[in-house]
Amino acid sequence: MPAWFQQMLESSKGQLTAFGLLVVFTLILRAVLLGAIRRQSQLDPAARLRWIAGVRTLTLILLWAGIVTIWGTELREFVISIVVLASALVVATKELILGVLGAFLRTSSRAFEVGDRIEIDGTRGDVIDTRLFSTTLLEIGAGHQRTGRKITIPNALLLSKPIANETFTETYVLHTFEVELRKGEDWEAAENRLREVAREVCADHEEPAAQSMNAVGRRHGLTDFSVSPRVTVHPSGESVKLRLRVPTPARERGPVEQLITREFLRRSSHLQVPEKEAESFEE
Repeated sequence: MPAWFQQMLESSKGQLTAFGLLVVFTLILRAVLLGAIRRQSQLDPAARLRWIAGVRTLTLILLWAGIVTIWGTELREFVISIVVLASALVVATKELILGVLGAFLRTSSRAFEVGDRIEIDGTRGDVIDTRLFSTTLLEIGAGHQRTGRKITIPNALLLSKPIANETFTETYVLHTFEVELRKGEDWEAAENRLREVAREVCADHEEPAAQSMNAVGRRHGLTDFSVSPRVTVHPSGESVKLRLRVPTPARERGPVEQLITREFLRRSSHLQVPEKEAESFEE
């Protein structure tokens, strides 16, 4: 017999003796009580079964209470060891656990699927692969152009960063961008000119966009969408920014934005404020 095992037996001799006596006492008590119950002929069968079940439960409680009393120190040390080990495992595998939780969140919330165009933490792209620990995007860079780069995002990021799904409304979206006017331009005329250009460019998109987006809205209990081009005015220091919202196919935001911007610039390259307004502006 190994020396360490003999040493453990020597140090636990008192506890082993107490545990043995506890087991014997519990078994004797259980046998006495069960015998007394079975001898009670006046009890109906249902009541006898309830008493027998109660005696068994009582003896189990006494046995567990005795074990905790006898081996309390050892059990406490064992529990502490388990907690320390579990904590070390959690720390060592934190990112993996968060990745799995992120994948579960993605699946359960249906945040996005392969083929969707999303933005998370400033990164935009088309989802080309989803795995247990990561999501892979084909990057969309400035000007809504594909860069050809593959970006792998850890799923742990899905737990802490908001996810924008640009293809949630399926084939069409409402795209917003800004046009900044130079000092001296007539912003009212520019607003009308921009709205006119947007209506011309997006004329073929309005009806199908309304149908597509309203169908999605009805599935989620939303009111119907207004998809007509809309311009809002935003002063910015000495300049004015015109913010335009237009309906466009989800994957043609860049080309539509460029068409509108170029045509607007061609039509308003010589647009100046009236003389009186210019004089007031300079004052």
